Amino acid sequence: MVVKNALFLLLFFRITILNAQNLNASDLIEKWDRNDVYQTIEAEKTYSDLKSNYDPLKFQQNVSGIKEHLKKEPNPRLEVRLNMYEILNSIQFEKKISSKTEKDIADLFQKAILINDEQILSEIYSIYVENGNATFEDNLFYITKTVEIQEKIGTAYFPKFYLRLFFASLVYYNLSMYNESIYYSKKSLKHLGKAENNLSSYVWNKDLLGASYYRLNKIDSGMYHYQNIYDVLLDYNAHFKNYKEGFENYDSPFFNIWLGISQGGIGKGLVLQGKYDEAIPYLEYNLKQSQSHHEPNDVAKVQNLLAEVYQNQNLPEKAFQFRWAALKNAKIRNTLKEAIIASKGLENMYKSSNQFDSAYFYNELSHTFEKELFQTINHSKFLSVTNRLQHEKMQNAISKAEKKISEQKLARNLILIFSIVSLGLVLLFYQRYRDQQKNKLDKINHKKNVAEKGLQESQETLKEAKDQLQIFKKSLKQNNKLIESLKNNSEKAKPNYSELQSCTILTKEDWIHFRKQFDKVYPNYLYSLREAFPQFSQAEIRYLCLVKLNLRQSEIASALGISDSSVRVTWHRMRKKLDVENPINPYEFLSEFEQNHQLNL
Repeated sequence: MVVKNALFLLLFFRITILNAQNLNASDLIEKWDRNDVYQTIEAEKTYSDLKSNYDPLKFQQNVSGIKEHLKKEPNPRLEVRLNMYEILNSIQFEKKISSKTEKDIADLFQKAILINDEQILSEIYSIYVENGNATFEDNLFYITKTVEIQEKIGTAYFPKFYLRLFFASLVYYNLSMYNESIYYSKKSLKHLGKAENNLSSYVWNKDLLGASYYRLNKIDSGMYHYQNIYDVLLDYNAHFKNYKEGFENYDSPFFNIWLGISQGGIGKGLVLQGKYDEAIPYLEYNLKQSQSHHEPNDVAKVQNLLAEVYQNQNLPEKAFQFRWAALKNAKIRNTLKEAIIASKGLENMYKSSNQFDSAYFYNELSHTFEKELFQTINHSKFLSVTNRLQHEKMQNAISKAEKKISEQKLARNLILIFSIVSLGLVLLFYQRYRDQQKNKLDKINHKKNVAEKGLQESQETLKEAKDQLQIFKKSLKQNNKLIESLKNNSEKAKPNYSELQSCTILTKEDWIHFRKQFDKVYPNYLYSLREAFPQFSQAEIRYLCLVKLNLRQSEIASALGISDSSVRVTWHRMRKKLDVENPINPYEFLSEFEQNHQLNL
């Protein structure tokens, strides 16, 4: 019978209405950022794409992309849709709905209410009912509100409206309100159309109809609907490719389980008619399928029926075994109705065998189950009404909040206008102040440019002076080489004095030019030498300048137009003037001089 297995509910929820292409973040934003009546249809396309073409990397990229978009452009509607998208992805891969996912669904209520959009709120209600572990009262309230809202907007805009009606029927059945359950199941089948459109929805609605009619003791009607399930499954077996369910072939757990349930449903009708021998093959087939697929709820129901059959056939041992097994399986999923039937059956059997202690035990046990079921159903009905009142209070609170927000917006606008005027005045005065500061800055920049230009010219002059010194050094080296060459060849050929004369030997004019370039490269160097050593002659100062240029002794002799020995005599004479006893060369002398006078060269 009646579907209560969470695995089936998840499978049912995941059924898609189309095969979509993989959607990127921009596609999702486009489909979600709308508030017209077609928003649910567009949203269903994105959820179908998630189910049919799931890619973990693509999913994370889409979620990250939309979150980045929300940082730049906050959008409550888009945020709610993204949360729904993430929740449905979690549901798709969780074997059992986690408490975190269920809490995430409940938290969406408040966000959706603030959007003030009943359509998107109804979608969240349906997710909560169809995938959560809510109490009967919550399910009844939220599924009823979902149906009301979606019928008011128009069922054509909700591709899975038949699913909402099925869950309404299921909730009413669990509350023992069988006429209401029949009403919603018939309505669901009408919106669904042919069984080929969704086989799961068709057989589940038929199961609810058959079970409800049996509860109302309308046996023929109950058997009719279970026979419908059997017939459509045989057609599915032969033509499964015509069905939109999405199974790869007919040999699926779904097919085998429901083939057994349909047989069990027919078998129950035969039991109610007293046709026990005819009922046994149907019930045994149902039991075999349900046991092989680990469905303890359905196993408990079939075992209770077989116990009744064998009890009526005066086979108490078999009846006892099935009653006891039924009670055990009913406890696994806390199926109270089957637990009550099994415990009462055991009570009657023990009474008939005069085992009154055991009979009393199972009598107490059945009363415990009945009390729990009664409290659950009546508490659920009471809380359903309470929830409706709370919902109305919440809507009133929202209306008051919206009115207050409107008043706050008016006050905000007035403040905004005043702020804009004040800001305009501030900007006017600020512009004047900025213009004044700009003029000052322009003057500073002009002075800076002049200074930079002067610095550039100084750097160019310094470079030119260095270049001149390098030319001078090169010239001296060439002169020195020429003199050496002339000395070596003096015995072989007559010296070419004209060539020697063409090479520049330092004249007075040369030294004046040299001093100018030297001062540019080494500012204050000559001045510091004269100040530090006034005892040196002009010629000796010139000698030290050439040493500063790192010229060899022969090159200095060539530059000064004297012999190498004269150069040595010059430095010897200078050492006496300095009164230096320790031997020191001119290069060391200049290095010590620069260090003592802190000349950074």
